[in-house]
Amino acid sequence: MTSPVQFGIASPTAIQRDVENFWQRPVGTGPFALESWLCGSKLTLRRHES
Repeated sequence: MTSPVQFGIASPTAIQRDVENFWQRPVGTGPFALESWLCGSKLTLRRHES
């Protein structure tokens, strides 16, 4: 996994706001949220409380 964008559905609004760099601050849907990301090395997710 090299990019968190591959998880869930990406926000079209977030993509349009910053087309070149939106993948660095992912916004999407699903049961997990991005907690930390070390590009090319480690991706840590946390469970959504709601």
